[in-house]
Amino acid sequence: MAQQLTAAGEGAVLRAKIALVRPALDIASSRMWLDPEPVAAYARYLAAMYPVTRAAVPLLKFARQRCLRHPADPLSRPLAAFLTRHIREEGGHDRWVRADLAALGTDPDEAGRALPSPAVTGLLGAQYQLIAAVHPVTLLGCIAILESAPPSQGLIEHVRALAGDGPTATLTRHAASDARHGDEIFALLDRLRLDARLRAAVGFSALFTARQAVALFDELADGTALSRREAQVLPGSAAAGLSAAELALVAEIENARGGLPDVVAHSGDIVGGLFL
Repeated sequence: MAQQLTAAGEGAVLRAKIALVRPALDIASSRMWLDPEPVAAYARYLAAMYPVTRAAVPLLKFARQRCLRHPADPLSRPLAAFLTRHIREEGGHDRWVRADLAALGTDPDEAGRALPSPAVTGLLGAQYQLIAAVHPVTLLGCIAILESAPPSQGLIEHVRALAGDGPTATLTRHAASDARHGDEIFALLDRLRLDARLRAAVGFSALFTARQAVALFDELADGTALSRREAQVLPGSAAAGLSAAELALVAEIENARGGLPDVVAHSGDIVGGLFL
């Protein structure tokens, strides 16, 4: 099966991998619309995606810069050409989000000042790491997740019924552009020759992006999650002056630690190991 997919092209390989996680993405995103206050949930969604749209062009430029450093790499020229076009086409998308937030009565400047969600921060940071440490082609996995399932007409009509025509620019314009972008990404991959390492890295980029997207939708679907997590943090955390985002991270770390075996008790003085 894997040999047949590879023979059909790298685009087909990535499509097959994304198909494995598409049901989870669909379920996670649909949960957001079950909120008893769907218009407020939609505003939270736009505010959460605002840093993604603002980061898109700088991220694409970073990947293109890495391509241009290695002109002898056979992947660099077609990838740089794609990124150059994509940079032009992604410009200004953050203004769509700002306009929709304003139409919903939310201050876009306040959304811009807010710290990104941990899920969004992880999503974007991972791409910089993969581009720098592996290859710029890995970014195609991330973009394929974000742009291969554009907003449906049914979703757009649902939002219009809830909030009117005003705050739908982001959805309607992405519905038109992302359908084409998704096809372009898979077509480009079908023209590229990737070795096993890069094929796995592109797939990892896509699947990690899907994981972060599911985490983000889960955050948005549960507007009270943060307050519940704050109640679970260590007793001295409030006195330490932690922000809401820091409190959420502490709670997540503590929850994760609770599921791990107590190896520290058996490790003696062999601790640490992190380096920069």
